[in-house]
Amino acid sequence: MSTTSTRPAPVTMRDALINALQAAAEYNPGDVEAPLAIVWPDADREWETVVRQLEATIPVLRLGDYDQVSWTGPAAFLRLAVSSQSAENRTLPPVVYLPGISRRRLTDVESLADALKPLAALIVRSSFFAQRNSNDWTLYAFLTNTAQGLGLDVAADARTKSALSRAIPRMLDHEMSDLRGRRLDADALNALVVDDPIRTILQWLDDPERFEEDARRDDVWSGFVDLVSGKYKVDPEKDGPLAAGAKLGDRQGPWAQVWSRFAQSPAAYPGLPATLRKAKPDDLIPLHPDSWPQLNADAEADVFSALSTLPGRSAPEIRASVTRLMQAHRARLQTVWAQLGQTPGALAVTSLGALAELTETLATGSTVAELATEYAATGWKVDDAFIRVLQSLEPGHARLPDVVKAGESLYRPWLEATVATFRGAWDGSTGDSERPTVSTEPAGTCLVFVDGLRLDVAQSLAEVVETRGLEVELQWRLAGVPTVTSTCKPSVSPVASAFGSGEGLAPKTTDGAGYSQDQLKRALDDAGWQFIPPGTDGDPAGLGWTEAGDIDSMGHDLGDRIAAHLPGQVGALARRAAELLAAGWTRVVFITDHGWLLLPSKLPKHHLPEHLTVIRKGRCARLREGVAVPEGISTLPWSWDRHADIVVAPGIHAFEEGKVYEHGGISPQESVVPYLAVSAPSTTSVAASGGVDLSWVGMTLRVECDWVPEGARVDIRRHAADSSTSLVSRPKEFKGGRARLMADDQHAGEAAYVVVVDLADRLLAQNATSIPED
Repeated sequence: MSTTSTRPAPVTMRDALINALQAAAEYNPGDVEAPLAIVWPDADREWETVVRQLEATIPVLRLGDYDQVSWTGPAAFLRLAVSSQSAENRTLPPVVYLPGISRRRLTDVESLADALKPLAALIVRSSFFAQRNSNDWTLYAFLTNTAQGLGLDVAADARTKSALSRAIPRMLDHEMSDLRGRRLDADALNALVVDDPIRTILQWLDDPERFEEDARRDDVWSGFVDLVSGKYKVDPEKDGPLAAGAKLGDRQGPWAQVWSRFAQSPAAYPGLPATLRKAKPDDLIPLHPDSWPQLNADAEADVFSALSTLPGRSAPEIRASVTRLMQAHRARLQTVWAQLGQTPGALAVTSLGALAELTETLATGSTVAELATEYAATGWKVDDAFIRVLQSLEPGHARLPDVVKAGESLYRPWLEATVATFRGAWDGSTGDSERPTVSTEPAGTCLVFVDGLRLDVAQSLAEVVETRGLEVELQWRLAGVPTVTSTCKPSVSPVASAFGSGEGLAPKTTDGAGYSQDQLKRALDDAGWQFIPPGTDGDPAGLGWTEAGDIDSMGHDLGDRIAAHLPGQVGALARRAAELLAAGWTRVVFITDHGWLLLPSKLPKHHLPEHLTVIRKGRCARLREGVAVPEGISTLPWSWDRHADIVVAPGIHAFEEGKVYEHGGISPQESVVPYLAVSAPSTTSVAASGGVDLSWVGMTLRVECDWVPEGARVDIRRHAADSSTSLVSRPKEFKGGRARLMADDQHAGEAAYVVVVDLADRLLAQNATSIPED
């Protein structure tokens, strides 16, 4: 990750430790290459229990005796393992944990011990998770260091440090807000463990043998046995963990609270499902079938068995089957097994059920405008539902072909009918008056061109942008003819008047030069528009054009596999909008050239000899002058020259074989394109009714607002409208019009905004401030 990466403010100590590891991996891509790994030396082995808990969250390789299952091995093994893992697209490089090895032993690579010499090249090309003075991070140092660590107030006596080593594994999931602002001595650290019996029981059931071993070593086992025997009516010594597991699954009495805690964060206890599996009573009808992993596994097998029978059946039969399956299995999406990713079948049939319901109805309009309006209101939901079917299983899942075939059996008839109706309306209209033109934009507007931003993807983008507290207005427009980038990109630009008729499917400039990206930049510059390169913000006082996203290129390269990548594309576009608004732009408007059709079984081919055309694309072509229009194909006037004949493939056909993802034709999916305007929240009337009084006392901020609505919170952010730039552990709710929150020392001296937000995270007020130097 580069030095410009941002991380969310940590909620738990686990989050804070992972943030610190990510910070250790940061680098300046302009000066150095990305680190191959993060080397974590630990001479005194203080972090071993912590590392074991982190292994389920981040990639960790450990020096030790060879054990492929736990990614443990000698230096040579670590070197090869890093090479295999670093090639993957990870947000965090693999962590190489070196128990018993100090940073200082690794300082001089040439004098490394023979056993460590295979790590020499890795050490040189990696980052260290260590203190700036090259000392290893001890638990105490990391917790107390204010610059690089957590900045907690921990007593320095030997008893506290001993208690810390026992408590640290259990502290990982404590919220940082509960640890800051208090003195952590031996008694306080022990209380963090003792005062939470539910978490302790879950940790026991997660790994009974290790827990008992650690508890006996730490001399807390007898107290734990007494606690569970008394309140929870299970003796850990006499009855064992399986008896407790049976009680947990039944959820009766105090065990209901234990289950509730487990259900809040099941991934924190990766071994507990195995305990539940062994503990399930065989001779009783379970009170809660969703408690038991084997019953969930049986239900998954039933789902996939039923799905395997669907290919080849009619759409009505598939619709009826998936509706029954959805009703039987969608409740499992609310269980712990769904949180653990163990209900892909339930997710698949729920997605198929939604698609089945949406594909029962077809558009009813008769004109292009009516059909486009209906598609923009509801029709896009069908395309979105089909994409969600494709996303419901991980790529490579053995049952994905069955799910895709069932989904396409529902989607394809609807798509064919929808496209035929829309194309018929288009052929029967002049089209000129129905095609809106790009409006004149006010100063402070930045247009973001995204190639292939289909309307359903734009709807997802609007939802994500709104969760950032930004205001969104989504409209639709009609793309040009044909729906290819060379025709439609210049036509949606604010400098469309600089271009005219050309020879292929691209226009020419008024002085006769062929359209190109360079010509577009030149025309934008001549018209007073800035062309803003990716990663830069431009001058928000004027007008800007920038480009983002890889949707169209990925669609052509990946086909139906693009579905798995769309959420990442949407997230990146939302971040770009937030960046531009934070840089001072008043409005950010996403525009596009065309949408696309997607059919995993491939679009059917319609024959069109290439020698009859000036240029032929997947779903469109320009005929040579004087060539008779082939039978079965109709022509449409080109958007840049009404005297040029453009032939468009009929229905959902393509002129080329094997097309899964394609555009260029006339369909709602290709022709009805979004115009998505994003802006910062307007000042609300409640905000105008009162001010915000701020005062700093050291690193503590006191805020008073006597006008805030119930549930309002205060936050400190680098960028007022972007909650991901918060500089505190979490926003604080107002009590009696007052709130107090503490900034971290690491942000001392930084410029920031104090923001007041409502329950929906909408900005009510903001004040510029500067975090004190302490």
